[in-house]
Amino acid sequence: MNPFRMPPRWSWLLVLALASCSNDSAGPSAENIEGDASTCADDASCEDINCDEIDCNDNDQCTTDACDPDTGQCLYAAVDCEDGDMCTTNTCDPVEGCASEEVNCDDGSLCTTDSCDPATGCVNEPRVCQSSNTCLIGQCNEANGQCVFGTLTDFTSCTTRDDLAGVCIDGQCRRKCTVDRECFDNRDCTIDRCTGTSTKYCTYPSAPDGSGCFDGTQFCSCFRGGCRCTGE
Repeated sequence: MNPFRMPPRWSWLLVLALASCSNDSAGPSAENIEGDASTCADDASCEDINCDEIDCNDNDQCTTDACDPDTGQCLYAAVDCEDGDMCTTNTCDPVEGCASEEVNCDDGSLCTTDSCDPATGCVNEPRVCQSSNTCLIGQCNEANGQCVFGTLTDFTSCTTRDDLAGVCIDGQCRRKCTVDRECFDNRDCTIDRCTGTSTKYCTYPSAPDGSGCFDGTQFCSCFRGGCRCTGE
C-alpha cells in the first residue's frame, strides 16, 4: 500500500477540515463588520436626550429643579432666600417657599432706643439724659427708664445759658468774673456781685424789699427779689 494514499473513507473528512480552516483564517466577513459598527440609530442609549420629556419637579419650593441635557439626570439646588436686609431673618418652607421675618431688636433695656438699620442690623442707642443746666449730669435708671440727675463738683468748668465761661456752684453754672460790673443781669431787684477768692463768680442776692424797680411800664417796689407794683 502507498503510505501517503489515504483510504477513501477518510477523504471527505479531510475536505471538511480544510474548508473549516479556510473560513477561520479569512477574517470577519463584510456582514460581520457592518454588524459590529454601533450607531445611534441602532442604539437607544445614543439618542439625543430631550429634557422636556423628563419631569424633574420634586414639589419642593426650596429647590430649583433642572435637567442635565448630557445625562438626563435631574439636578436640584437649594433656593437662596437671602434678601440682603439685615433687619430680616430669611427661611424657606418646602410648601410656601422663601419667607422673611423682622428681626427683634429689643434688648430688654428701658434705657435704650431700639431700631434696625437694613445695612448693619440692630441699633440700640443709649438714652441721653441731658439738661440745659451744664452743672447737672444725668444717667438713665434701668428700673424705670427715667433720667436721674446729679450735680457736678463745685468749681467744675461750665457754660452759662448766655454761652459765657463759668464754674459750677451748688449745681448752678455761675459766670466767671473779676469785678462786680461784669455780673450785670439787668434786673432791678437783684444785687450783682463778683464773689470768691482764687476763682471768682457772679452771685445775685435779692435786693432789700421796698427797693425801687421798674417793671417796664411803671415804677414799683422790690419784694423777695421780684418787682411788684401796687395792687399785685
